[in-house]
Amino acid sequence: MFPSSKTTLSLSTGPRGVHSGINAIRSQLEVDKRNIRAEVKSMITDGETVMLERVDNFSIGGQEFSMDVMAAFEVNPDGGIR
Repeated sequence: MFPSSKTTLSLSTGPRGVHSGINAIRSQLEVDKRNIRAEVKSMITDGETVMLERVDNFSIGGQEFSMDVMAAFEVNPDGGIR
């Protein structure tokens, strides 16, 4: 059940309201790309297959974050990722 309160939800904002909300969230989550540091923990290859484990360190709004990242991909003969 919903709590009995006077809070209302307005559904009349339409697409413009949705887009302005998305833009507001994006502006709060913008990462300063100059301060991203990727620390490679391990990388293995077998032929064209590559597996990579790293830790990305970055800041959002002055707060520091770390995120563990794992990727597995194949590399083309010209060096591109498939």
